[in-house]
Amino acid sequence: DACKRDFSLQIVEDWAKEGSPYFMGTEPSFADFYWYSLWLGNNWVQNDDFDLPWRHMDVIEKYPASKKIIEAVAELDGPKTVFSLVIGEGDASAELISSTGFFGLLSKKLPGNARKFNWSGDVH
Repeated sequence: DACKRDFSLQIVEDWAKEGSPYFMGTEPSFADFYWYSLWLGNNWVQNDDFDLPWRHMDVIEKYPASKKIIEAVAELDGPKTVFSLVIGEGDASAELISSTGFFGLLSKKLPGNARKFNWSGDVH
């Protein structure tokens, strides 16, 4: 519900205005990392072709103080490393998945049997 989102984002914005450059002052806290994580989670649909009613990236300009925190955390080495980390061979980083819209799996039209479930197959 957009009204609840706006209300919640305004609370975060008001809190962000009290700190500088992070929520709690000059050093990042868990709150800053959680806020950045929420931002990333809300934006994995940034490259899809669906007509979504709300996207965090479309409203962030209304909340400049909390946007600055997102940008500050994004510049830290730790989050950059984690976002680009590949855990196992053949895996993709969260950065790659986010930048490609889950490799095009968010497209309205998919080739072949993409996104179809095999209901009679073995479960492993």
